[in-house]
Order: sequence, then C-alpha cells, then structure tokens
Amino acid sequence: MKKFILLFLIILSYQLSAQDTLLLRDNRTFLVIIKEIKIDNIQYTRFDFQDGPTYILSKDSINEIRFFSGLKESFSTYKSKQTIDAYSKHPTKRGESVERIDLDGNRYHYKGETYRYREISEIAFNKCDNKELVQLMNQKKNNQVLYGVSFIGIPITVVGAATCVIGAFDMLLGGSGDFLKAGALITAGGVITLSVNTYSHLRIKYLNKKIVKVYNESF
Repeated sequence: MKKFILLFLIILSYQLSAQDTLLLRDNRTFLVIIKEIKIDNIQYTRFDFQDGPTYILSKDSINEIRFFSGLKESFSTYKSKQTIDAYSKHPTKRGESVERIDLDGNRYHYKGETYRYREISEIAFNKCDNKELVQLMNQKKNNQVLYGVSFIGIPITVVGAATCVIGAFDMLLGGSGDFLKAGALITAGGVITLSVNTYSHLRIKYLNKKIVKVYNESF
C-alpha cells in the first residue's frame, strides 16, 4: 500500500512539474503543454485543461518558451514570411512617420510586426492622444460584442424553421395553426438577429479602416 501511495505521489509530482511556460510579446504568460512546434506556429494545450482543445499560436506573438526540462527557446526576433511580405507591401516611405500603422484584412502592421485589434489598440492609446480615435476604438469594441452575440440568430432560425414544419403538419391534421405562427415569429427573429450580425461585421471593417486613417493622420 505504501509503495502504491509513493508511486502515485511520484507520478503526480511529475505531472505537476511537466508544464511549459509560454511568454508572449505583449508580456502575458501562460502555463501550457507544448504539443508541436511547426515552421510558423506552435500547438499547445492549457496546462489546467489538458483534455481541452489544442490551440495554434503564431510564432510572431511569442517571445520565449520555457520547457519543463529547463530548456528555453526564444522567438523574440522571429518574423514569419507573412509578416515579412506584409511589411514589404507597406514599407515606410521617406518623410513618412515610423509610427505608421497599416491594415491588411483584420491584421495591423506596425514597425514590421503583425498585431491583432487588442494589441494595436494598446499601442494606439499609448502613442496617440486623439479623442476621435478613442471613440472609434470604443465603437469597434461595441460592434465586436454585438457581432459575437448575434450569432445566436443561427440556432434561433433553425428552431423557428423546425417549429414551422411542426406547425404545417399540425395544420394538416386539423390543428389551429398556432405552431406555424409561432415558428414564423421565431424565424423572423432569427433572421433579424443574423442581419444585425452582418451589419456589425461590415461596421467593424469600416471602423478598421477609419481607425488606421485617423491614427496615421495624427503623426
């Protein structure tokens, strides 16, 4: 019995120590289990949820990986081909501020690095004291929330369509048609919600361009 307990404690202590540390370029730190390191990204699972999904993270976002064995691997100077290509498309011209931000789809390019919205927001807020820019950033944030929430329109539409089918059969059997009316209302609600989703998505794209323009005009 004592040998079993000792073996269990050894295995448990090994599992607790077998954690990798992921240090990102924005100073965030995560305890993870590194699954695979590929050419431009790494794959990992959360240490506190090892049976959960496998995440993929670009090396452009990583500063360093500290493996549980003590080995360290730095990516602080790494730039993916996509980042290099994007930077070559938007080089800083003579007389143009080095603080310039360029937009490529939903990615922002700043000083040769690629950033997402949250990361570039911090840079913009710290570098530029512009009320219009702050308002635009807040508008985009609100639209992103709306965009995410409005995806509920998909299941609502499905439920509404299913209710309409039930209502149609109910009417064929001599029912009152209440199910059909309810299904039509639910479906209409789902369609309206999906319309909000589409609108907020288009609005986010517009705000992306506006944010970059206002920021760049500030320098």
